[in-house]
Amino acid sequence: MHLGQKISEETRAKMRIAAQKRGNNRGSGWKLSEEHKKKIGLANKVSVKKYFETHDTWSKGKHYKIKDTSNMHHTSWNKGLTGPINSRWKGGITDKNNLERRKFAKTIGQAVLKRDNYACVLCGSGKYLQVDHIQKWSDYIELRFDINNCRTLCMDCHYFITYGKKKPEGIMWGNIIIEKEVSLSVH
Repeated sequence: MHLGQKISEETRAKMRIAAQKRGNNRGSGWKLSEEHKKKIGLANKVSVKKYFETHDTWSKGKHYKIKDTSNMHHTSWNKGLTGPINSRWKGGITDKNNLERRKFAKTIGQAVLKRDNYACVLCGSGKYLQVDHIQKWSDYIELRFDINNCRTLCMDCHYFITYGKKKPEGIMWGNIIIEKEVSLSVH
């Protein structure tokens, strides 16, 4: 018998009788003894254990408790896996660094742009402006918020200062603070 094949009433009656003799209800399978069910359960446990011993899983054998499973489809995928128990935790340094960068952009970054008259100090361009730290942000933590350690550069000049070569065509690079050329009117 295959999909779409028409079955005669006689064949349907024979199939119905056979299913009733087996004691199943609409394809629920054979009736199994309790002993047989235990053997199947044991075999499944062994095969699952063997699988996880031979395959690298996402959790690397770590077991995490998810706090609230009642509305699992409404919660975040990493509910309960935040902070130190998350596998990607780096000790809270990322958040601190991001907060400092945002604080810098709003305060010192804007002051540097204003001081340099919204123009690149090397080429004079007013397009795709970025604030550059003369002494590196990562190496000189004490100079991060020193306005004298900063200057306004366009994207191309900043790339050249950082890598010592011309920026490839068609790529955007760095944290752009001012994207379009600013026209300053003198009063």
